[in-house]
Amino acid sequence: MDAVSKGNQAAESFIRPKILLASTMPWASGARLAIGLSRVGCKISALCASKDPLRKTSAVDQIFPYSGFRPLRSVTAAIEVSCPQVVVPCDDRAVHHLHELYKFRPSDAIAALIERSLAIRTVTLLPPPATVC
Repeated sequence: MDAVSKGNQAAESFIRPKILLASTMPWASGARLAIGLSRVGCKISALCASKDPLRKTSAVDQIFPYSGFRPLRSVTAAIEVSCPQVVVPCDDRAVHHLHELYKFRPSDAIAALIERSLAIRTVTLLPPPATVC
């Protein structure tokens, strides 16, 4: 492999956004989302149960096991190992897990990732409504 090829590979891996899909239900929508995101150049990791369709697609680069008995530990481990830029929940339970994790870890890097992923803190562009006395 020549120096140009190595440089191109390094640039490609640096540019590819890293996304963690969090799925607690074995629905096909998570796998479809992974395929679509992979096609536009994202590096996909998935947190999912053993029967989830995410495990069947080649669009997912890394898979982490989801445990319904220790869901917050599963989510935390997947985030710490995959180091994603965004976490995308694929179902309501995954959203709930992210909110619970955010509640217990309000000031660390995982909380900042969850804020960014779920847009927990948003900027209000409109002034507050006038109060009526």
